[in-house]
Amino acid sequence: MAITHIVLFAWKETTTKAQVDEICRALIALSEKCVRPTSKEPYVKGLKGGKNALPELFSVRALYSRLCMEFDNQEDLDYYTNEDPAHRAFSKFVQEFVADFKGADFQPGVF
Repeated sequence: MAITHIVLFAWKETTTKAQVDEICRALIALSEKCVRPTSKEPYVKGLKGGKNALPELFSVRALYSRLCMEFDNQEDLDYYTNEDPAHRAFSKFVQEFVADFKGADFQPGVF
């Protein structure tokens, strides 16, 4: 039962493009840094993301960066969101740059 995890980030007006680029590199690195506690093997099965495809209208805050991660099962998603040290470190790092974020998780094909 695969699970898709989606996060949308809105940046603070003070967040620069260089900072967003650094954050995005850190997001991408999570696919290798997030490992199961017992096997030490990566458990993120897929990662896609990018910036808002609509025109940049007002400011850096108006832009959302999107991230979609895929996990094999609910257990892996639960570990990622509640316990994974790499995810916790990323969350702490990104806090000063984020004005808002939204998240959603779903099982593909289950409505």
